[in-house]
Amino acid sequence: MEEFVYEISEEQRKTLSSPRCEVFRKKGKALRFLQEHRIDFVTCVGDVVSETFSEVWNKAIIDHMCAREPYVRTIEIKPEILLHSKNPRGKITRDAWEKVKLLFCFNKKALLEVEGEEDLLALPAIYFSPLNSAVLFGLLGRGIGVIKASLEYKSRIKNYVKHLENHEIALVGGTFERFHAAHKYLLLTALEYGKNVIVGVTSDKYTARFKPTCKESFYERAKRVKGFLKKHTGESRVKVIELHDVYGITLDVENACLVVSEETLERAKEINEERVKMGKNELGIVCVSIVYAKDGEPISSERIKKGEIDEDGFLLKR
Repeated sequence: MEEFVYEISEEQRKTLSSPRCEVFRKKGKALRFLQEHRIDFVTCVGDVVSETFSEVWNKAIIDHMCAREPYVRTIEIKPEILLHSKNPRGKITRDAWEKVKLLFCFNKKALLEVEGEEDLLALPAIYFSPLNSAVLFGLLGRGIGVIKASLEYKSRIKNYVKHLENHEIALVGGTFERFHAAHKYLLLTALEYGKNVIVGVTSDKYTARFKPTCKESFYERAKRVKGFLKKHTGESRVKVIELHDVYGITLDVENACLVVSEETLERAKEINEERVKMGKNELGIVCVSIVYAKDGEPISSERIKKGEIDEDGFLLKR
């Protein structure tokens, strides 16, 4: 059975059909707005706007339709990364939501092709966009809509998608060596579920014991993690701490969730077993899916170190 993250109501349909945004009739004026506001990261939602701004967008979402009629491109769009999902009109499926989030984990130009309708996917596009980036979309009969991804606008998305930031704290832990797309996917998921995010990054001493091949210092790894999170949500929601053991602060906090990969799911279960022994409530567990490289194998720090793939999962010539 299909899982839906969001289903629009008639009242919300009216609001979302006329969003609070900048509106431009001509491409040149929209480009000047981006230049004047020093916006160098652009996401397009919709076929016409994605084609019109093909030379400037970083991420795009299309459904091969325009005004519910098949859309025929006049130019070829060649993204470096192509994702696919199904999404019916008036809803957002869990898969489509996750695919939009994944777009923002890659450094390269990435496109999501949707079977169904892409309109509402502007919501996760705004939510997961870096701060001071822009989301562009078509407004039928009006022109080009432009929304700056600000903290204020991201907060509005919570009025529609109820699971957003529904835990006081989201906890994440890891080494975060050779920072890559799967790390970003884990961190964006933490931002999605926690009002505040605490990331435990393994200390140099801990890493030397359990991952002796890691040559990056705690400072380097923690700086990259904090920099990525800051780019998406500022500093107020984020704290990076040094992790000296497998538990960190997970046995002490309340009203929190653990955000883990499939690889570390058993550790999360172990943490809850320890909490039960201590007479404490179990923490919620959010397990993210594996992010695969181009060869169908998981993206990992070890594979990057071996020179097999880059941070986006592209195979490297050897």
